[in-house]
Amino acid sequence: MSRIRQIVGLLVTITAIIACQNGSKTTTLPDEFISPKTGTKKELTLDSIYLYAKQLYRWQESLPSYTTFDPRTKYAQIDPEQM
Repeated sequence: MSRIRQIVGLLVTITAIIACQNGSKTTTLPDEFISPKTGTKKELTLDSIYLYAKQLYRWQESLPSYTTFDPRTKYAQIDPEQM
């Protein structure tokens, strides 16, 4: 019985390791514009939210480029809450 548990445990571990591997890493093209280096705190926050999603989203190739999406223009009307 102990031998069967070891084999099942080994198979589960190997399956988990293989399933969690990310086979393809997408990289930015050298000429791709990532985001501006300057801006207000709100603009830099919008850039960071977009870039964070771009890095972690599993289907990131379906996300538009920064210049196409342009979070600074798209969400310029948002007013952060003041405390």
